[in-house]
Amino acid sequence: MKKDSYVELSCEGWLSGVPVEFGRELVSLGELRKANTGEYIHRAGNPQDGLRGIVSGAFAIEMAPFERGPNLLHLFRSGDWMGEIELIKGLPNVVSVKATRPSEYIHIATPDIKKLASANPETWRWIGSLAAEHLLTAMGIMDDLTIREPSRRIAALLLRLAGVRSIDRPIEPEPEIDATQFELSHFTTLSRATIAGHLDRFEKAGLVARSYGRVKLTNTKKLREHLATY
Repeated sequence: MKKDSYVELSCEGWLSGVPVEFGRELVSLGELRKANTGEYIHRAGNPQDGLRGIVSGAFAIEMAPFERGPNLLHLFRSGDWMGEIELIKGLPNVVSVKATRPSEYIHIATPDIKKLASANPETWRWIGSLAAEHLLTAMGIMDDLTIREPSRRIAALLLRLAGVRSIDRPIEPEPEIDATQFELSHFTTLSRATIAGHLDRFEKAGLVARSYGRVKLTNTKKLREHLATY
């Protein structure tokens, strides 16, 4: 385990809101792992095996709940965690998670979490709070999809995928999104031509910068202001 993994994980996200003693003990149980671009660290349908916390990099969350998919559901960044629903419910993995760039994460095995919970029953409370955070995120995604005006819907999606929907992340002032125009199109239910047109306008206004398969948000404040102009 990298000595400063707790510091990196606790700067933001779920771990920043739990007691320091619990957070340090939980992270101390983890194994630091690396993931290459395109590598899956969590596959839907596989047996659940614990929690994963992102130390660096970015991961795409994919889901195929019915006859469609897999489709991009969300992007996770440093400070994000996954696996709590499966752990609480005893379910197989419900989503697939793959690295979109070289990344690091820690894996905390189910038996170690259960031992920690036996010694400290509050463990389940804090893991439950992670599930609540993800529920709120899901509700926010659904609410953003009800935005009728395409430009605002795209802006909301970009901000959410970058992890800065409501507030900036000091450790990443110009966050980058690893997503293609096809994925953005599917997510917003807009055509690729519509996505491309609005991204062109955002880029000319200095709000984003594009490269192959990636969008950098260069002015998150103005993007949020754009959401409030209609």
